[in-house]
Amino acid sequence: MTHESFDVVIVGAAVVGSAAAHFLTAAGGRRVLLLERDPSYSTCATGRSLASIRHQFSVAENIRMSRFGTEFLRRPEALAVDGEVPAIGLREDGYLFLTSAAGREQLARNHALQRAEGADIAWLEPDALADRFPWLATHDLAAGTLGLRGEGWIDAHALMHGLRRKAVAQGAVLRHA
Repeated sequence: MTHESFDVVIVGAAVVGSAAAHFLTAAGGRRVLLLERDPSYSTCATGRSLASIRHQFSVAENIRMSRFGTEFLRRPEALAVDGEVPAIGLREDGYLFLTSAAGREQLARNHALQRAEGADIAWLEPDALADRFPWLATHDLAAGTLGLRGEGWIDAHALMHGLRRKAVAQGAVLRHA
């Protein structure tokens, strides 16, 4: 019986497992085994996800990780294999966070941190909210924040397949198990 040796074994080849395999193989020097029990991916969380990215967090490390994610998503050509680039369809339309008077101070602290971490987030007073979103009832709002760049939606299925395909092209071994 022949035994194979791997440095890293990843259980689950949906978007998270495939991303881990991609980055590990891109760094080189590691034998990576990627195991997936459902090669149809019909029951994985990736297929059920809204597949969004945002920078509006209250922890600096989360903001930094998301900003890295946005920069990665803006360059789908980095996942090209044999000239084929996955159509992940990043759409940067931003997120709108709203607060009443009770949450205004916390939203302001979060906004200051997001801006300090380089996130492009606008602060909107109620009048500005009403001007920008005329359909929005603002009578009970104290403020809002809106992601201007870097936040939005993607095709999670295309990203998953692109990451996995690139990881395999870089040497990861994919097995049904």
